[in-house]
Amino acid sequence: MSKFQVIPAFPSIIAASKIDSDVNEIWDNIPNIKFSETTGDDATGSVSIKMRLLNEYPKVKNLILKEFYEFKDSVLNLSTTDFNITTSWMTLTPPNGFCQMHNHRNSVYSGVIYQTSNSDADSGNLILTAPVNNTILINTPTEYNAFNSDVVTIEPDENLCIFFPSYLHHKISKHTGLENRYSIAVNFFPCGELTHGDSSIKIEVE
Repeated sequence: MSKFQVIPAFPSIIAASKIDSDVNEIWDNIPNIKFSETTGDDATGSVSIKMRLLNEYPKVKNLILKEFYEFKDSVLNLSTTDFNITTSWMTLTPPNGFCQMHNHRNSVYSGVIYQTSNSDADSGNLILTAPVNNTILINTPTEYNAFNSDVVTIEPDENLCIFFPSYLHHKISKHTGLENRYSIAVNFFPCGELTHGDSSIKIEVE
């Protein structure tokens, strides 16, 4: 037991929850969604052509927004700030597919919702990395925890919903399963009146 009082200063908050409402409307419509294939050294997979896909599924969009509101109100204590979903799209990761490390611009928080769990362990995981990487290599910790880890790994699960700051770099590890891996990706941006004296602004986000 350490004698030190630890202050987790400026943490990057990653939240996970299960959406317990029915979102099958969008999963059932996968055969009708048109994808654009991305194949190269940095990615093998596809994304939906429409980048505001959830506008066509308002029920699912509202369920995801409701889940985010519960997170931002109860965890981040941002009940006085409204958010809206800006872009939303579906990803298709085929067997042996993956996605390179990247982050999202022009958004504050991002999220992902998975269709199903993966049949293979360590397959198609979401890998998030620390915003600042150490340039000096030190010995491996005797045990990893939230204070000494540079990587967070999250395994997909049915209707699992993950929220994370958009500045975090992340990737999809190699998908070794036999079936396509589907997920919905979303970005959130604050909207409405942001009152901060001479820095106040009104933002309309569609």
